[in-house]
Amino acid sequence: MRKRRALFLFALAALVALPASAFAADWSYDSAHTTVGFKVKHLGLVYVHGTFDEFSGTISWDGKDLTTGDASVTIKAASVNTSNAKRDKHLREGFF
Repeated sequence: MRKRRALFLFALAALVALPASAFAADWSYDSAHTTVGFKVKHLGLVYVHGTFDEFSGTISWDGKDLTTGDASVTIKAASVNTSNAKRDKHLREGFF
């Protein structure tokens, strides 16, 4: 238990010691580890949950000032997925 705590404290100290510029980067969303989802109340009774299966985007940050960061995302609306084929078809026909 002491070894685990010491390792955690060492990792935390190393992270704090890194300059903020070490975190400057441009990232792209990884669809294997990212979800674009929504929750809508249906008839005031239950929530319908869904996702969009096709999306892309980026996040940019200089590592020093969060106000200079930028994020963008593009979502293909026709990729809506509520796990109900009939509802998904209705949503796609109504808007696309």
